[in-house]
Amino acid sequence: MSGSCFDSLGLLKPTAECKAANNDGSFTGSLIKSAPADLIAALGLGDKKIYIVPSLDLVIARHGTPPVGDETQYSESKLDVTLWEKLMAARQ
Repeated sequence: MSGSCFDSLGLLKPTAECKAANNDGSFTGSLIKSAPADLIAALGLGDKKIYIVPSLDLVIARHGTPPVGDETQYSESKLDVTLWEKLMAARQ
Protein backbone atom coordinates (compact mmCIF):
# COMPACT_ATOMS: atom_id res chain seq x y z
CA MET A 1 0.00 0.00 0.00
CA SER A 2 1.15 3.53 -0.64
CA GLY A 3 3.12 5.05 2.23
CA SER A 4 1.32 8.33 1.60
CA CYS A 5 -1.87 6.60 2.79
CA PHE A 6 -0.67 6.81 6.38
CA ASP A 7 -0.45 9.82 8.66
CA SER A 8 2.41 10.53 11.08
CA LEU A 9 0.82 8.19 13.63
CA GLY A 10 0.56 5.32 11.15
CA LEU A 11 -3.21 5.62 10.77
CA LEU A 12 -4.84 5.09 7.37
CA LYS A 13 -5.91 8.36 5.70
CA PRO A 14 -9.54 8.53 4.50
CA THR A 15 -8.76 9.46 0.86
CA ALA A 16 -10.24 7.68 -2.18
CA GLU A 17 -6.84 6.23 -3.16
CA CYS A 18 -6.25 4.88 0.31
CA LYS A 19 -9.76 3.45 0.50
CA ALA A 20 -8.96 1.47 -2.68
CA ALA A 21 -6.67 -0.69 -0.56
CA ASN A 22 -8.08 -4.02 0.57
CA ASN A 23 -8.53 -4.86 4.22
CA ASP A 24 -5.51 -7.19 4.02
CA GLY A 25 -3.23 -4.24 3.18
CA SER A 26 -2.83 -5.06 -0.52
CA PHE A 27 -3.30 -2.35 -3.13
CA THR A 28 -5.92 -2.82 -5.86
CA GLY A 29 -4.16 -0.71 -8.50
CA SER A 30 -0.72 -0.45 -10.02
CA LEU A 31 1.45 1.80 -7.88
CA ILE A 32 4.17 2.14 -10.57
CA LYS A 33 2.45 1.81 -13.94
CA SER A 34 5.72 1.76 -15.92
CA ALA A 35 7.06 -1.25 -13.97
CA PRO A 36 6.57 -4.94 -14.88
CA ALA A 37 3.32 -6.48 -13.65
CA ASP A 38 5.15 -8.90 -11.33
CA LEU A 39 7.10 -6.17 -9.51
CA ILE A 40 7.37 -6.61 -5.76
CA ALA A 41 8.48 -3.41 -4.09
CA ALA A 42 9.42 -2.16 -0.66
CA LEU A 43 9.32 1.63 -0.72
CA GLY A 44 10.57 3.37 2.38
CA LEU A 45 10.96 6.75 3.96
CA GLY A 46 13.76 8.87 2.52
CA ASP A 47 13.44 7.20 -0.89
CA LYS A 48 14.85 3.82 0.24
CA LYS A 49 13.83 1.16 -2.33
CA ILE A 50 13.92 -2.58 -2.87
CA TYR A 51 12.51 -3.82 -6.17
CA ILE A 52 12.18 -7.50 -7.07
CA VAL A 53 11.04 -8.63 -10.54
CA PRO A 54 10.92 -12.43 -10.80
CA SER A 55 10.30 -12.45 -14.57
CA LEU A 56 13.53 -10.51 -15.15
CA ASP A 57 15.62 -12.25 -12.46
CA LEU A 58 16.18 -8.74 -11.13
CA VAL A 59 16.71 -7.26 -7.68
CA ILE A 60 17.43 -3.54 -7.18
CA ALA A 61 18.19 -1.93 -3.83
CA ARG A 62 18.52 1.82 -3.40
CA HIS A 63 19.68 3.54 -0.25
CA GLY A 64 19.94 7.28 -0.73
CA THR A 65 18.30 10.63 -0.43
CA PRO A 66 15.26 11.73 -2.45
CA PRO A 67 16.02 13.20 -5.91
CA VAL A 68 16.39 16.99 -5.99
CA GLY A 69 12.97 18.62 -6.19
CA ASP A 70 11.19 15.53 -4.82
CA GLU A 71 11.70 15.76 -1.08
CA THR A 72 8.72 13.57 -0.29
CA GLN A 73 8.37 12.17 3.19
CA TYR A 74 6.50 9.14 1.89
CA SER A 75 7.52 6.05 0.03
CA GLU A 76 6.84 7.00 -3.61
CA SER A 77 8.90 9.46 -5.60
CA LYS A 78 9.48 10.54 -9.20
CA LEU A 79 12.37 8.08 -9.22
CA ASP A 80 9.97 5.11 -9.27
CA VAL A 81 8.32 6.10 -12.55
CA THR A 82 11.49 7.39 -14.24
CA LEU A 83 13.57 4.34 -13.32
CA TRP A 84 11.05 1.85 -14.68
CA GLU A 85 10.33 3.88 -17.84
CA LYS A 86 14.05 3.87 -18.68
CA LEU A 87 14.66 0.23 -17.71
CA MET A 88 11.71 -1.04 -19.74
CA ALA A 89 12.69 1.13 -22.75
CA ALA A 90 16.21 -0.31 -22.59
CA ARG A 91 14.80 -3.84 -22.86
CA GLN A 92 13.20 -3.11 -26.24
